[in-house]
Amino acid sequence: MASNETFPQIAYPIRVILPIVYTIITVIVLIGNTLNFYSLCISTDRFGRKSIHVLIWNLITEGTIWTLIFYIVKMVSYADLGEHFALNNGKWLNDLWCKSEMYILRIMDFVLAYTIVFLCLDRCVKRKKCCYGQRRFVSGICISISIWLAICYALIPILFFNQQLKSLNYGSYECIYNETQINQLTWLDLQQIQTPYRILYLVDFIFGNALPIFLMISLL
Repeated sequence: MASNETFPQIAYPIRVILPIVYTIITVIVLIGNTLNFYSLCISTDRFGRKSIHVLIWNLITEGTIWTLIFYIVKMVSYADLGEHFALNNGKWLNDLWCKSEMYILRIMDFVLAYTIVFLCLDRCVKRKKCCYGQRRFVSGICISISIWLAICYALIPILFFNQQLKSLNYGSYECIYNETQINQLTWLDLQQIQTPYRILYLVDFIFGNALPIFLMISLL
């Protein structure tokens, strides 16, 4: 937690200002997603049964869930600081809360990245070269469901690592992996080239950021 000297000067103003900023951003995002959802699914003049519409709807769904979860996490972070919300000597908040937070938010990040990849791929499909059925409405549904199922399954290992809270000096916290537990995984140890803890983040960066960006650029 922030020290008694730092807390009144830094933590309290930030705990007041940032929640207001997050609330404004959340409201704007929800309004934008609602308008997009209306234009795609309710307004019959603009709705077309193509895969690209399903993928955009998938982005709207992911964005709404990510925004709501992130907003709830931040509000709990600034309002509680792990002082009152932590049950069972903090184990409930440290472990289950952090596991749920990191698992859900990482799912949303991966869904966003790979949905954009398939949007780029969808725009590359030419009717003269490929079967038009590849861009059907049903194809978009299948792609979206496959993305969600594959990512939810691939990120299950996150739930097996213990999580812990790291206090920040402005009166909030963030969830981090238990570095000691991860470093005990010998099969991830590259013989002092990289520790298992760094390898885990490297793999996350490759498949969550580098690979999607590379595919997006390749499909432009």
